[in-house]
Amino acid sequence: LSYGEGITYWPISEIVRGATGIGQTPGGEVAADLARIAAVLGDHPDRDRIAERIGEAIGLTRGEPVPDETPWAIRTFLEALAADRPLVVVLEDLQWAQPLLLDLVEHVADWSREAPILLIVLARQELLDLRPAWGGGKRSATILSLEPLNGEETA
Repeated sequence: LSYGEGITYWPISEIVRGATGIGQTPGGEVAADLARIAAVLGDHPDRDRIAERIGEAIGLTRGEPVPDETPWAIRTFLEALAADRPLVVVLEDLQWAQPLLLDLVEHVADWSREAPILLIVLARQELLDLRPAWGGGKRSATILSLEPLNGEETA
């Protein structure tokens, strides 16, 4: 999505909804949806607070996302998903992402060193125009620049 309200964490919403099944049945109860998010976190001591922060970020609850806690909550959720098996997160068209989502991706890349999470971020050159240091200096980060295909290659 490239416009509208509530799209800052739209890719995260898709991940959370896909992993938990929330929003896939009509008439879902917010408390039940938050419980599904919390269930992914197992016995984490802050699981209810994390579920609430994620609920705020993805528009499940009415609260405003807490800037200091939202990236931590989402990272912790992704790490919980990666606890049983490696997790691959693919984010496309990040050149259109809001700064908060870009900050979140960098936060996960910087702080999820113990979890087997592979972040694949697809973006046009414009992302490097906005953030020239994107991916630079990060441990285990690589940037692959691909040139556009010509007509013959496209055919």
